[in-house]
Amino acid sequence: MDYKNISFSHGDTVAANFLNFKFSPLKAQKRISKANDILGKNVVRWLIGFVLFLLGAKRKDVSNLLGIPYETLNSFISRIWKDGIKAFEDRRTSWATPQTPPERAVSAPTAIIEEDEIVVHFPYESSVHIRIPYTNNIVAKAFLLTLLENQILDSQTVADILGYSRNYTLYLKREMIAGSTEVLLDGRQGQMQDYVFKTEIKAELILQWSANAIAGKSTASEVLAADIKQRCGLDLSDRSIRFHIQRLGLKKIYKTLPEILEALKKNSGK
Repeated sequence: MDYKNISFSHGDTVAANFLNFKFSPLKAQKRISKANDILGKNVVRWLIGFVLFLLGAKRKDVSNLLGIPYETLNSFISRIWKDGIKAFEDRRTSWATPQTPPERAVSAPTAIIEEDEIVVHFPYESSVHIRIPYTNNIVAKAFLLTLLENQILDSQTVADILGYSRNYTLYLKREMIAGSTEVLLDGRQGQMQDYVFKTEIKAELILQWSANAIAGKSTASEVLAADIKQRCGLDLSDRSIRFHIQRLGLKKIYKTLPEILEALKKNSGK
């Protein structure tokens, strides 16, 4: 597209270039949803209607598309020509009532594995990241269990990071808080070492996790372990699977993977 040819003083040039735009339904949905939250659904609807009118759309088509009565749309456009931007602030209509932007909810702290580090993110006013080498297991375990005790991280997150079951993680927390520091020297760490999961095994885990996610089947570690054993004959522990799912970041794409595939299917059919 040649941006030099765009001229807002020549409507035909703008309309011609507009026809060459490629629109993303997914992006449109997200952007309109965000605008609805800030401006209000009705205001956004009128804005879209007026822009479509400016770009040369027939009033009747705009009316049908947005569900605005034809005469109401005509009256609104007339008010804009007369009053300018004030037409969007017309207090005689409920859609123009000023909307108060919703307060943004403060995100909860998160903990993830990035390469060979455990990263705890505190998303407050000044964002803070605390990084602990995964090999420094005692410090990492004590820190995560302390955050769990203070309800800063939930038990499932800590369990996934450490590669334990949720019940065992809660047991470790209770013992540590009670003063039993021996629990920080758990002898089962060897099972979590990366060499146990060769490249081929990781590939099978990713493949099985993706297949279950797409099919809407559970991606819980025990389910994946049973599926991989049946399909490949590999006997993998639930704990090792949980650890590598967290380390590979697979949980982050659980919801987006089916959506991406569905979008690809729709685009391929065009």
